[in-house]
Amino acid sequence: MSVTPLYLLGALAMLALLARAATACGTTLAPPLAADAAAGTDSSTVSDGGTPTGFGVNEVSGKGEEWVEIFNGGPTVVDVSGFRVVEGSKDDAGGPKSGGFAFPPNTTLPPGTYVVVMGVGEGGVPCVAPAGTPCFQASFSISNTSGETMYFIAPDGGAIDKVEYPANVVQSGRSWGRIPNGTGGFQVTTKTPGAPNKP
Repeated sequence: MSVTPLYLLGALAMLALLARAATACGTTLAPPLAADAAAGTDSSTVSDGGTPTGFGVNEVSGKGEEWVEIFNGGPTVVDVSGFRVVEGSKDDAGGPKSGGFAFPPNTTLPPGTYVVVMGVGEGGVPCVAPAGTPCFQASFSISNTSGETMYFIAPDGGAIDKVEYPANVVQSGRSWGRIPNGTGGFQVTTKTPGAPNKP
């Protein structure tokens, strides 16, 4: 007999709520974690970096241009309207800061697509994503020197993803991305904003 971890049950409940909200808005979201729960797959995105659905933070750059890439590796279009990309708080309480960048209404990600959110750090704000990849400007800054925690937050305030960007690990021309693309753990990668990750 296998036991489903509590955090997985919470994730399933959150996806069910998102699916109901999306259906009310005319968008259909498949519940991809149901198969993972039945198989006993670990859907944690915090420790092991695994995201079986492939929807979440896929790559982070804090050296040179500062940006966060979100990837939809799932089988359906995802409406990310109201989802937020947020820095971690530096105070004793930890967790995400309030505010952050919120995706505007009617922002959708078809299967297999990316969106890049640019910060305003040392590299300025010009978009680094290739033509055709949605790109947004934000006011966050990712510290390569002291490290950063970046969150991807659902409109209801639940954390979809949390990424620990390490201090002094990523060098120029490199980023912190999932290998394999969309589902693996984070490691130092070649910068590929708006495209599949490469070691």
